[in-house]
Amino acid sequence: MKKILFILPEFKFGGTVYSTLNMVSLLDKDMYDVYVLPMTHQGPMKEEYENMGIKLLPENLLLASIYGNVKEEKRPFARLFYYGIKAFRRVYMHFGKDFEMIVVRIASQKYSKMRFDVVASCQEGAPTKMASVIKAKKNIAWFRCEATKYFPNLPTTSHNEYYKPFDKIVCVSQCTCDDFKLCLPQFADKTIAIHNAQNLEDIYSKANEIVDDPRFDTTRFTLISLGRMNPSKRMAEIPNVAKKLKNAGCSFDWYILGDGNVGGEQERCVNNIESLEVSDCVHYLGGKVNPYPYIKKSDLLVSLSLVEACPRVVNEALILKKPCICTDFASAHEFVFDGKNGYVDKLEKIPSILKNIMQNDSEYQKLKYYCDGITFDNQPILKSLNEIFS
Repeated sequence: MKKILFILPEFKFGGTVYSTLNMVSLLDKDMYDVYVLPMTHQGPMKEEYENMGIKLLPENLLLASIYGNVKEEKRPFARLFYYGIKAFRRVYMHFGKDFEMIVVRIASQKYSKMRFDVVASCQEGAPTKMASVIKAKKNIAWFRCEATKYFPNLPTTSHNEYYKPFDKIVCVSQCTCDDFKLCLPQFADKTIAIHNAQNLEDIYSKANEIVDDPRFDTTRFTLISLGRMNPSKRMAEIPNVAKKLKNAGCSFDWYILGDGNVGGEQERCVNNIESLEVSDCVHYLGGKVNPYPYIKKSDLLVSLSLVEACPRVVNEALILKKPCICTDFASAHEFVFDGKNGYVDKLEKIPSILKNIMQNDSEYQKLKYYCDGITFDNQPILKSLNEIFS
């Protein structure tokens, strides 16, 4: 039995946390002894991991002081420690020292002694730094974004050093794999694409739970969008699209699910709903630990994202037999096929696409018929995972 350590950034809502949970829950328990190390234990998804019986390593206060949010820390001693470490960090940065990497190296010594067969970072950034310095028989890095956007200029020397120790670099779609190889061609021979696994049984079970939000009404044609309230998701654009549909005489309700307020995205979204006078048809419901009943009861999923490496919500909607309308982020055409299970186009074309679907029932039924015939197959994904873990 192989002993594997997966490294998460945190337990907040997001594709990395959900995708890792799905993957771990589907791995053969007779083959793998799985542990999860979060860089901080903050976030509502911790309970989901605990409910699945996943072995969580105890919080490392040193790592949490770097990667945790001091405003969310309730323990007085921990808050004091956080402030102390952050003060040291400012001093080290003043002298051009990489204090973050110093802390990571110190913390890694404990986990190197646990003698894992495989250590895998679950996304780029902090988890990758951590996984690069823990000693194991095999080190694997997951990369979950478009490299040309993640590295706005050429990758730095430090990025080259982070990825050098890894035996495999896993990108979550073919387009992100090609993109990564373009940015870091020296690692092309060990970079592969593996789509995210989906826990179908869990999705189907949770989708049948009762929606406990009285604001959610599916009497009219129902659209849903979900994800972190982050500028890259463009949730604040939804009221603009909705205004055009409303002016065109469409009858609908559009629900937005998502937590956070990165870059003020939640505030912009809520303000736009009010200022554009679409509160009668656009509704922000906040974050939901279980979004599946909302997806199941909706007619259509809409993603206006700028960037998606492997769009989790799109895959989950397709599993629940819902057509998807997406903007033209790089991986969109890898999952959504025009005129079959949905449409992909530029943001400015989305209102006319939605209008056509809502006012032309035969068009919607065509998309729905195709989606009803989709069967998601985890076996090729699990086979690829077993190969890289072996």
